[in-house]
Amino acid sequence: MRLIRLTSREPTATFDATFNENLVLPPNSKIALQSVSAGVERKDLIVDGTNNEIKYQIATGIDRTVFVPAGQYRATNTDDLLRYITRELNKSCDFKQGIDPTQKMLGIEWLAEKNKDKKVSISYDIGRYGPHKNYWTYTNTSAIDANSTTFRATEDATPTTDNTRNCILPYIVSRGNGFIRCRTGSLLAGTAADQEGIGYIIGLTDNLDATGADLDTDDFTYAIHVTIVGGQKLYRVYEDGVYNPTYDTNMLTYAPDDVDNEHQEITINGSTIDINIYETATNVPTRLASYQITDAPAPPAGEVETKLRPFFVFRGGSINATANFIRATPSPFGNPPPDLQQPDIIGVGAPPRPTTPQTLGNNFLFFESGQLSDFLGYNRQRIPPNGTISAYVKDYVADSEFPIPQEADAFLVLLDSLQLQSYDSFSKTQEPSGGQRKNILTVIPSSNETGTLVYEPSYPTFIDLDNANPIFLRNIRARILRNDYSPVEVQGLSSMVLLVDN
Repeated sequence: MRLIRLTSREPTATFDATFNENLVLPPNSKIALQSVSAGVERKDLIVDGTNNEIKYQIATGIDRTVFVPAGQYRATNTDDLLRYITRELNKSCDFKQGIDPTQKMLGIEWLAEKNKDKKVSISYDIGRYGPHKNYWTYTNTSAIDANSTTFRATEDATPTTDNTRNCILPYIVSRGNGFIRCRTGSLLAGTAADQEGIGYIIGLTDNLDATGADLDTDDFTYAIHVTIVGGQKLYRVYEDGVYNPTYDTNMLTYAPDDVDNEHQEITINGSTIDINIYETATNVPTRLASYQITDAPAPPAGEVETKLRPFFVFRGGSINATANFIRATPSPFGNPPPDLQQPDIIGVGAPPRPTTPQTLGNNFLFFESGQLSDFLGYNRQRIPPNGTISAYVKDYVADSEFPIPQEADAFLVLLDSLQLQSYDSFSKTQEPSGGQRKNILTVIPSSNETGTLVYEPSYPTFIDLDNANPIFLRNIRARILRNDYSPVEVQGLSSMVLLVDN
């Protein structure tokens, strides 16, 4: 009996050993695996208060710390972990008045996912501030001013108090700090019969299937009705389709089509949904209402964030209400509008709240614990290791591929340099395609709880080489693969011990 030890530092558990003299395997030899040890990429992580912290910076002085929800995460539920990281990063993106001079938080959205290379990507992008007027779906409404973008009911629209005069942007707003806002253009009283209902409604809806034909008041997830009641110009607030008179607020400044008219805004401001107005010549909003994200409508199954898209409703006739200086920040991920990367449209009478300029910033990402960074595939806890990265937007891509979840956590040991009497019926398709000979030396049932592959069978199982003549070897090539024949990512020194008998 002979003992052969193979070692490797290859990152994909490939053993390619060369010897200084021939290894002679006598006729009718058999070979078996005695043991194997490899540092398979970590696939199990318990997150608690000691390893759940992530810190980032997107510009000098603009940094946040987030905490990943506690739990046990494995390759099979990594998508949940990445969704939670996405949610916590987006919830941290509140705009701090006076602390964020570059306004870089405005329009921001984070996304943690596995990219096409099967590596974890934690990135942020910024939805550009603008009217995006060519991409709204207009139903009995129109955009009539190319410069500041004025929306209103169409000329032939008869006075109405329902929701049939509307426009909807078929893109969600950024989920870190996204908004829809406008400025009051005209707001004129109607007849006594329709006065209570005139004006316009600016809002966000979580009904992504709503169309102009069926937009209902129940779809007003968050909304402001700019109207006139008893001769007083007034703001009314809706949540989940319900008008709440508690938040009624009088409009203080108005003149027909004046650039100093007040602005209305509904914003995802990190962890809250804020409903704001901006009065003349002030950069600080007056908050009509604020809701915690946890109180928002439940997101669809498999998601942790509610998606919201902007809409307007016009009530009364075409002369009763106009909203101008329409501005929104669509989500930069998924399916953004084609004009997302166009320069900001400034127009006349810019709103008090700033735009989202293309400003470079000093960036870094820091994992408090090496356990979390290692689990996600990052070689370092801090990116970059020292200093910062100057960028407008940033994608932090992991160094190593994240293990693909498998139905069974098993590994194959293959000897490529020897012909073994082993067979496998595995098929890469759902339909069986017939088995064939494979140089499988053994099948290892699983790795241990830490992800390390350490295997020593109770007794070696010898496989026939079926050699009628001696085999002379100077090179032995072996591989450890997953049970679907995909490579295994490993770290450090791997070793394999073989036994030869005849």
